[in-house]
Amino acid sequence: MPYKDQETKRAYQLSHKKEIAEYRRRYNKAHRLEQLVAFRRYYRKNKRARWAYELKRRYGTTLAEYERMFELQAGVCAICKKPPNGRRLDIDHSHETGAIRGLLCTTCNRAVGAFESLVRKEGGQEYLEGVLTT
Repeated sequence: MPYKDQETKRAYQLSHKKEIAEYRRRYNKAHRLEQLVAFRRYYRKNKRARWAYELKRRYGTTLAEYERMFELQAGVCAICKKPPNGRRLDIDHSHETGAIRGLLCTTCNRAVGAFESLVRKEGGQEYLEGVLTT
């Protein structure tokens, strides 16, 4: 329904909130499969743009910066020096400061995360210091 201006449209929406919500629920339920197909098509078509958006949202970095780090590491994991097997390298970052430390394969990234969790737990630091000095 065309509106003369935004104020008229907004007034209609506010006065018919329940009806609009119910219409949207019915429409979404009836067209769920079509929506899923459209979403999948969009994500497949825009993988690079979606990845760039996620890099900015999660880590505050750009796709160009990721690619530069990838080049500096010669396309391999910073720890095990193996190339990624069909996936991209994960971004290793500090959960305390948010600073990016490098690019890791999934296995090394999970190991670093588990190690950091152990150290943060009470007694974890003391345990590791004891094990490493004996």
